[in-house]
Amino acid sequence: MPLPLSARVDHRWSMRQISLRNLIRAAGLLACANIVPALLPAQQQVDVLIRGGSVIDGSGSPARVADVGIRGDRITFVGNATTSRVTATKTIEAKGLIVAPGFIDPHTHTAGDLSSSTPERKANLAYLMQGVTTVITNNDGGSPIDIGKQLDGWTKGGIGTNAAVYVGQGSVRQAVLGMSDKAPTPAQLDSMRALVNRAMDAGAIGMSTGLYYAPGSYSSTEEVIELAKVAAAKGGRYDSHIRDESSYTVGLIGAVNEVIQLTAPPVASTVMPAGPLARLKVRVPPLGLEAFTV
Repeated sequence: MPLPLSARVDHRWSMRQISLRNLIRAAGLLACANIVPALLPAQQQVDVLIRGGSVIDGSGSPARVADVGIRGDRITFVGNATTSRVTATKTIEAKGLIVAPGFIDPHTHTAGDLSSSTPERKANLAYLMQGVTTVITNNDGGSPIDIGKQLDGWTKGGIGTNAAVYVGQGSVRQAVLGMSDKAPTPAQLDSMRALVNRAMDAGAIGMSTGLYYAPGSYSSTEEVIELAKVAAAKGGRYDSHIRDESSYTVGLIGAVNEVIQLTAPPVASTVMPAGPLARLKVRVPPLGLEAFTV
């Protein structure tokens, strides 16, 4: 049965009101659809995403669960990858694992490996697989005399870790005096100073000594100080395998006192910033005991 005219008119008017209301709502939704994406962070693409690990960032802050994004050779994102719309070519699930900056090993003997022509050796995988990404080498007073050649070879040939090097005092002494136990003449001491100076200019971070080993053991404290002054003038550090580990020569206490003399005020102001002991080793032969810290 057809509706009365008045009813039809009222019905059409009611539909007109609903349509207008819907139109307003639709316009609002359309506006939101255009605005919301603009409010969201832009999508970021990374090469590798390490997801859900406990991040220890090296700042001293407590560990926190976060995602870490890497693009090329740089960390470009740390946070929640989902809410930040980060996508990756490769994702590594790290839940329950620690994600940390690469470790620095301050005392290694990796120079031979890094200079090797064998890819497996110069890749330094033994260190990389333990999380060590930077090694410091040429410790205990031994190094090439030509530091620039060493570093250039690594740069051109490629190595698996970052590396920093010392110039070795023992090697410097051997280059000038051979294996002689004699004290250097003033001219010979000047030659040794020149070699240390050249090494520092080439990129050495300081001077290492192995006063327990020949020919470094033939050096007096005063001779070491004279060479250390050269490295210190270039901002270098002093790193030492101390002269004695027991009671063979000057004794353990005497060896530690020598390092203090080299690095503590007032000498340190003209010689070296306080540097580490490369290896503090204590031997007690009668008891068969040996303890050391690196």
